[in-house]
Amino acid sequence: CRSLTNLDVTNFNTKNVNNMWNMFSYMSSLTELDLRNFNTSKISNSRDMLVNVICPVYVGSEWSLTEEETGYTVEGGFIR
Repeated sequence: CRSLTNLDVTNFNTKNVNNMWNMFSYMSSLTELDLRNFNTSKISNSRDMLVNVICPVYVGSEWSLTEEETGYTVEGGFIR
């Protein structure tokens, strides 16, 4: 997955997902990642979800994962 530049997850149904551990880890060639449609309300483990993801990551206003969980700061609809 390290050479993957585009990944469309806009239609993923995540309303019953509880574990996103390492889900996008090391996808360092992505140009952007749109998680605005992700429902994270039931997530209990998002450890290292975005390790080495360096592109803009877009999240929705209902995003409920914290910096402690992801290692990233959620700011203005982006993860930085």
